Amino acid sequence: MNNLPCGISRMKRNSTIEQLRDKGIEKDGQEEEKVPYDEIIPGSPKRKRTGRVCENRRPKIRWKKDFSYAEIHAATEGFSQTKFLSEGGFGSVCRGDLNGQAFAVKQHNGASFQGEK
Repeated sequence: MNNLPCGISRMKRNSTIEQLRDKGIEKDGQEEEKVPYDEIIPGSPKRKRTGRVCENRRPKIRWKKDFSYAEIHAATEGFSQTKFLSEGGFGSVCRGDLNGQAFAVKQHNGASFQGEK
């Protein structure tokens, strides 16, 4: 039995493409040699954790924090025009700052049916 081939590649800083997993076909349980998943998954130990341009630390997945609407509302000054960044089909995007961490948040436009099923 043959499985569909699936290749994984990534764009390198010098705009070249590095092939991480080749488009191999598994035949009767015999698999081609592939790169281990821990080398493919974002955030693996080999990846640099700071941004190339701004040198900001990339957040670890464990750093996720949920904020209340009141905290976001206060940090964006009530989604004021002075904090406005852009407008799209789903709604407007505003910037804010919570405890020294800058963020952007999208305020859903209730009149928009984009994304509804």
